[in-house]
Amino acid sequence: EPVGRALWEAGCRSFFVARPKEGEELRAHLPEAVIYVLDGLFASPVDAGYAETTTRVASQPPVLTTRSFDGQVAVVTGGGGGIGRVQAIELARRGASVVVNDVGGLDCPEGPSADDVVAEIRAAGGAAVSSYDSVATPEGGKAIIESALDNFGTVDAVLHYAGTWRSVLFDEMTAELLDPVLDVHLRGGFFVTQPAWPVMKAKGYGRIVLFSSS
Repeated sequence: EPVGRALWEAGCRSFFVARPKEGEELRAHLPEAVIYVLDGLFASPVDAGYAETTTRVASQPPVLTTRSFDGQVAVVTGGGGGIGRVQAIELARRGASVVVNDVGGLDCPEGPSADDVVAEIRAAGGAAVSSYDSVATPEGGKAIIESALDNFGTVDAVLHYAGTWRSVLFDEMTAELLDPVLDVHLRGGFFVTQPAWPVMKAKGYGRIVLFSSS
């Protein structure tokens, strides 16, 4: 509540909360605020504590409902784990065909992590294919988009969650260690979206999500 009050006084009028109970508590202190419960797209669909649809809290009418992605094709980089995995599964649950891109596990006995997500999606009746190309090169980015075109005929959305890191302290970081991180996080966003752009431009529709973390 103190944080909500401070944001209200700073001019914020809309708030997103994770669970309905949190929304009701905030409503008691800020009755004029517009408060939303986060949609399942932002949280693991297996967490029953999250609302299935995005709704306004209390007596305010719903403004967004669970969106269907039937007939659409999404590319999710970093889709083998973490947020990328959750997004890939949720998009497929809502009807999208998904390219799950991840280089994780390629050299592990358990196999590629992308394959596990694709298997989970298909077991639930969804459509998905794996992609093991790296976003860190122009060739890899192009191959990822070509996988969407070859398997599903188009691409409607690119969600770039692929990431990497170097396990060193800040004062030990060097330019040589930083470059691979930039190749995936920064340049990778460019390499995977540029080949998708002509497809989106030609049909006058497309969605791009570039994710960063700290």
